[in-house]
Amino acid sequence: MAGQLAATSLGFATLALNTNALGLEDLGRLILVQAAGEMALGLCSFGSWSMAVRFGASAINARDGAGLRAIWRFGLMLDALSAAAAALVVLGLFLLVPEWIGLSAETGRAGAIYAATLAVSFAGSSTGILRLCDAFRTVIAVEVAVAAMLCANAAVLSQLGAGIGSYLVGVSLITAIGPVTLNLLGWRRLRRVAATLDGPAAGTSYTPRDMLRFALGLSGVTIMSTLQNRAEFLIVGNLLGPAAGALFGVAYRFGALFSRFAEAGRQSVYPELGHMVAGGRFDQAVQVAFRLVRLAAVLAVPALGVLALWGGPLLSKLFGPAYAAAWPNMMLISAGMAVGTATFALDSLVVLRFGADRLFGISLIAFCTFIMAAVAGPLMLGTAGAGAGRLGYTLVLAGLSLRLILRGRAADRNRFTPDKDAP
Repeated sequence: MAGQLAATSLGFATLALNTNALGLEDLGRLILVQAAGEMALGLCSFGSWSMAVRFGASAINARDGAGLRAIWRFGLMLDALSAAAAALVVLGLFLLVPEWIGLSAETGRAGAIYAATLAVSFAGSSTGILRLCDAFRTVIAVEVAVAAMLCANAAVLSQLGAGIGSYLVGVSLITAIGPVTLNLLGWRRLRRVAATLDGPAAGTSYTPRDMLRFALGLSGVTIMSTLQNRAEFLIVGNLLGPAAGALFGVAYRFGALFSRFAEAGRQSVYPELGHMVAGGRFDQAVQVAFRLVRLAAVLAVPALGVLALWGGPLLSKLFGPAYAAAWPNMMLISAGMAVGTATFALDSLVVLRFGADRLFGISLIAFCTFIMAAVAGPLMLGTAGAGAGRLGYTLVLAGLSLRLILRGRAADRNRFTPDKDAP
C-alpha cells in the first residue's frame, strides 16, 4: 500500500508540473496520445498476468518446474504479439487519421515515437510470475521508479520551457523502461523458483490449448475494461475538443486514486482466492470477498465526501483556476471508481469460479450502459457530463457480479446439504 501511495503521489506531482508548463490545449493533446496508446495495449492484451497466476499456481502445486517455465514463455509470446499489434494500430492512427481522436496531423507525427515504444511495453506474464512467487514488492518498486523518472522528466522539461514534442519523447522512452525491467526481473525470479521444483515434466491442467482458451476469454474482459477506462478520453476529445480532454484527464487522475488501490488489492487477493476456489472452498472465498467489499466501502464513502466538499478548491489550487471546472467530472469519475473499488474482489471471484467467458458476458452488458452514458453525458450536459460512462459501467457490473456469486453460492450449498428425508 505504501508503494501505491508513493506512485500516486509522484503521479500527482507530475500532473501538477505538466499543467503548469503546458496550456489546456497541449496538456489535452498529451493526455489523448497516452490514452490512445494505453487503450490500444488494452484492446490487444490477453490478460496474461492473470493466466500466469491461474496456471502457474497449478504448476507450483504439482512441483512442475518445466511446466512453470512453459507457462511463462507462452504468456510472454502472447504479450509480445499483443504489444506489436498495438504499436502498429496506434502508429497508423497517429499518422493517417489523428483527427479521429481530436489531434492535429502535427501532433500525430510527434506521437509516432510513443506508438513505436508500445512494441516493447509488455510484461503481463512476468508480472504474474512475480506476484505468484511473492515478489509483490519488486513490481511496486518498478512502478515507483518509473513514476519518479516521469516526475523528474516533467520537472526538467518545465524548467527548460520545452514544447509538447519533447514531452512526448520523454514520456515514451521512460514508460518503456518499466516493462523491460519487469521482464528481466520476472525471468530471473522464474529461474530461481523453477529450479526448486522437481515434479513431473508436464502438467495436464495447463496445456497450451487450455491457456489459450483462458487467455482468449479473458481478453474479452480486458477489452471491456480498457474501453471503459480509456475510450471515454477519446469520446470527450472527439465531441468536445482537446481542452475538454485536458479537464477530463485531470479529473480522471483524481478518480484513479480509487482505481489504483483497488487494482493493488485485486492483484494481492487474486492468488489467495484462486487457492480457495481450487480447493473447493468457494463459500469461504465469498465470505472473504464480502469482507473486503465492506472494508473498501467504509474507506471509499468518506473519501467521496471529502472530494465533494473540497475537490473544486483543491483542483484550483493545485492546477490553476481553469481546472476548477473539472470538479463535476471528478465527482462522476470518482463515484464510478469508488463502486469499482468497493467491489474489486467480485470480478476476480467470478473469473475463478465461473470462468472468464462468464465475466465477459456480464462485462458486455455493462459496456452497453457505458457507451450510452459516455455519449449522453457530454451531449446533454457538455463538459460537466464527461465521466458518466464510468459510473454506469461499474454500477451495472457490480450488480451482475453480485447476483452471479450469490446464485453460485446457493447452488453449492444445496448440492452439499444432505437431504433430511433421505434414509
